Amino acid sequence: EPDPGTVLLGVSFAAIAFLPSFIAIVLVGGLGGLGHGVNVAAWYGLVQRATADSVRGRVIGASQAFEQCAAALAMVAGAFLVDEIGAQLVYVVPGGALAVAAATAALALKSGPYGSARGTGFVLRKRVDDLGA
Repeated sequence: EPDPGTVLLGVSFAAIAFLPSFIAIVLVGGLGGLGHGVNVAAWYGLVQRATADSVRGRVIGASQAFEQCAAALAMVAGAFLVDEIGAQLVYVVPGGALAVAAATAALALKSGPYGSARGTGFVLRKRVDDLGA
């Protein structure tokens, strides 16, 4: 099943594109913030379980660097999109991307090469531990 945090965040972004009032946008954006909080907690839990102490800092650092680079590129793209389609409709882009991400993750966990999400813990630990410390 799709990650509820990703779904909530994606739905809130997509909904913002079509809401008629600013107060509705703020309220729905708050729901998206809840979804983001769920994702952050799940992400750090996964990193803690899937990495050895000796490499955890590097894994978090690399993931944060990737996230910040993606955010910077998204701001540049967003600036051009705002000019083309308007500020409110730009929210369809991350909403759609999150919907695709949630569906992809759900399919990967359901029918991945290791069977189910339960079997991936060991595989993740082995791969991340092999980074060397």
